[in-house]
Amino acid sequence: KAKTLLRNNPLSLLISAQIARQVGDSKLVVDNYKKLLLEKDTKMVALSGIVSEKIKVGEYKAALELTKKSVQLNPKNINNINTLFNLQLLETDWVGARKTLQEKKKHEKISRKVFTRQEAILIFAEAQKKRSEGFTKEAARLALTAVRQHPSFVAALSFLAELEVKA
Repeated sequence: KAKTLLRNNPLSLLISAQIARQVGDSKLVVDNYKKLLLEKDTKMVALSGIVSEKIKVGEYKAALELTKKSVQLNPKNINNINTLFNLQLLETDWVGARKTLQEKKKHEKISRKVFTRQEAILIFAEAQKKRSEGFTKEAARLALTAVRQHPSFVAALSFLAELEVKA
């Protein structure tokens, strides 16, 4: 009787999702959170829960898309921004990760030195990707940008030198 009375009560859905998570029923977890998506007051909790479950089961692309929606709904939530950043790194979305790093800088205290180093690493990763795709000129341009941004970045320096020698 209690189950029928509380069927679509947000609190009972949340508790049900948590219980399902504890017993490892991923489908029930997502189903309960999807019901919570319908309410304005529980939408962010629902998105967060679904993202966590998708990450847990290894569905990173789906988690990435949902996290993007979550950040659009609440762009100042640093946890969402960090999750988005980490998922972009997992999916090797270097351009997206650089944009998210800019957002992190706006909302989280990151020293200029740390920010510059992290951005140089992302630029370098994009340069490596471009080279593997056969775009050596673009790779060299990106590597040069990474070196200018962080001059003591040895890996980027040697990568740039290697590209220059081959050119």
